[in-house]
Formats: sequence, structure tokens, C-alpha cells
Amino acid sequence: MTPGCEDKVPPDDPVIMGGPIISLRAGDPLNLTCHADNAKPAASIIWMRRGEVINGATYSKTLLRDGKRESIMSTLFIAPSDIENGESIVCRATNKAIPSGKETSVTIDIQREYTAG
Repeated sequence: MTPGCEDKVPPDDPVIMGGPIISLRAGDPLNLTCHADNAKPAASIIWMRRGEVINGATYSKTLLRDGKRESIMSTLFIAPSDIENGESIVCRATNKAIPSGKETSVTIDIQREYTAG
């Protein structure tokens, strides 16, 4: 085994809960949660849309039972006025073992309510 090999472990593929399509009623805010598990050191998560980083997410880390690897969970809130139908939101997880990162995405499907009149 190569010395130092155990120092870095890439995260598992990130997962956005409820994906790959998130259905919303028109006017509802969007709450997304992404997690990347089993990384050493803990992964960093960034959220992206249209190639730009979305700020304002919250993060929590959990140390796994082996006392070495960590999981990270991030929650992102987007106001209804800032969501477009068909839009793709990306969660990218990176750490020193995988600087280029791993990513996953969801597509937002806004359900418009039509009333017969």
C-alpha cells in the first residue's frame, strides 16, 4: 500500500434528494438537499445554476463511525420568484482526493394550475 494513500478518500457520488425531477406548484419555494458521503477530508458542496454558483446554502457535516471519513449535507432554499420551469440545478462535491469534483443535477418542473372558466 502506498504511504499517504489513506489520507484522501473521494466522496461517493452526490445525491439530490427527490431528484432527478423536482415538481413544484407555481408560487412554492424550492428546498433542495444534496449529500455527499464517505469522504476524507469532508467534501465541499457548491450549488450551481446556468454555470454560476448559487450562494446562501446551509451545510452540516457528520463524522462517520470509523472516525476518519465524513459526510456532508447541504440545503438550498430558492424563493418562488427566482425559479424557472425546466431549469437545472447542479450539486457539485469536491475534496482533495477529487479536485475536479463529482456532480449531479435536478430539473425543476413547475406545475401551473389551470382553472376551467
